[in-house]
Amino acid sequence: MKKIQFKCTLLSDIIISQKSATEGSHKTLDFIPGNSFLGIVASGCYAALNEQDQILLFHSGKVRFGDAHPAVEYEGQEYRSLKIPAIMFSPKLSDMNPLYIHSAISDNEILLPKQLKQCRNGFYAFADSKIVSAESERNYAIKSAYDRDARRSATGKMYGYESLPKGMKFLFEVELDEEALHLETCITDCLLGNKRVGRSRTAQ
Repeated sequence: MKKIQFKCTLLSDIIISQKSATEGSHKTLDFIPGNSFLGIVASGCYAALNEQDQILLFHSGKVRFGDAHPAVEYEGQEYRSLKIPAIMFSPKLSDMNPLYIHSAISDNEILLPKQLKQCRNGFYAFADSKIVSAESERNYAIKSAYDRDARRSATGKMYGYESLPKGMKFLFEVELDEEALHLETCITDCLLGNKRVGRSRTAQ
């Protein structure tokens, strides 16, 4: 197996909606899912591949596109962060400070009044035996639907969009099994350069 590592830098704000709903507030994911990169490769080289390689690359599980998580810089080096482990708990209203490891909690009488809750948001990078927290920043904008007939904003049709801001950096990997190593150049060529990801501006 071989892993190809990539860095993704946002050249504009992007929206990757958590839900497909078209009304109300739109919250964005705090990472870029791997299927976004699979789609980029599919649009770039699917038609150029023979049927055997099409199946191998997109349908066999021999090539796996990892999620892109925020990059963390620590002592001059960048690390790919990971979702905060599910075994970590923090007291309610404490902003994740301090943290408790669920399996290491032994004195329940002391911890019970703290009302621990599971940490479900955030990223950590493990750098040189140290844990470094990573923030997935997000912007929020209020927009209005457009009334084409009146040539103005539609009355009573306001909605909000959450987005990942321009300039954020993400790291991800593509894993290839031995049978798919000959597809490395095809995948790399499709992913390098400026690519589009997220909701289109017209959908916003």
